Amino acid sequence: MGVFSKVTTASVNGGGIYFLAGSYKVSIAAVKSIVSRQGDNLFVIECDIVESDVSERRPNTKCSQVINLSKHESAPGNIKAFMAAALDESADNITENECELAVSDQNPLEGTIMRLVCATTKTKRGTDFTLHQWSHIAPPDGANVPDAATAAPPAPAFAPPAPPAASKVPAGYQPHPSSPGWYWNPQTNDVRQF
Repeated sequence: MGVFSKVTTASVNGGGIYFLAGSYKVSIAAVKSIVSRQGDNLFVIECDIVESDVSERRPNTKCSQVINLSKHESAPGNIKAFMAAALDESADNITENECELAVSDQNPLEGTIMRLVCATTKTKRGTDFTLHQWSHIAPPDGANVPDAATAAPPAPAFAPPAPPAASKVPAGYQPHPSSPGWYWNPQTNDVRQF
């Protein structure tokens, strides 16, 4: 056995640089579905920063958002919000079909230019959490844009989920403006689901 004998079976560190609170314009490099070393299902959005107001995350920096489907109840809603923004579609039209295509080897979202605003908030446990708010940036007039039918299969229409009962949402909270299923208290900047 040589000094590099463990290289053959080693896994490459999938860790990346994460977004900090601030405003960004990004180009999607890849959207992936991977399984972590702990066995968690992860949805990973890899980006190249085009513009940034964060001194630690300058243009040409590669950054990622990792959404853990195995540990976080909010993960499906966060993925749906990202996919709706990336495809410039209503969240009601996003299904597992679009997500499967996004993480496929075709990498259809590569090169998509998007706006991202990140804000730091506290979780119920008191730890910091970075909330990612994705939005679509329309390509300039005359740009060669692929037909939406080739970018994703058509989604079946379905009724949007019913909002939670008014009695479950404490006073002062309102639906979050860009994260479906989340509620925000503008006075305390607390973000949570009910």
